[in-house]
Amino acid sequence: MNAGVIVPIANLNIEVGTKTWKDLRDEKIVKQDKDYSCGAASMATLLNEFYNQSFTEIELLKAMDKGDGSASFDDMAKALPQFGFRAVGYALSFEQLSKLKISKR
Repeated sequence: MNAGVIVPIANLNIEVGTKTWKDLRDEKIVKQDKDYSCGAASMATLLNEFYNQSFTEIELLKAMDKGDGSASFDDMAKALPQFGFRAVGYALSFEQLSKLKISKR
């Protein structure tokens, strides 16, 4: 959070917290910290936002047991059952993807 804005009201000064556009844009995104960890960061973002989890990029990298190497979709799919999830891969065009309905089970 950035420095607040002080709003004078009568004899009171109230400090209102502010956030930048970038802070608002990124607040629910697990940012990639390593050059090879885009899969773990994006998987953490999806699990946290859509399945109410609280994973970090590092936790998922450890679960994939890839050390300092990149992870494939297969690596991610093999790690998810440790946390009670399963992964399914699809090869679709953008048009097909936009029509896809996925239920939360």
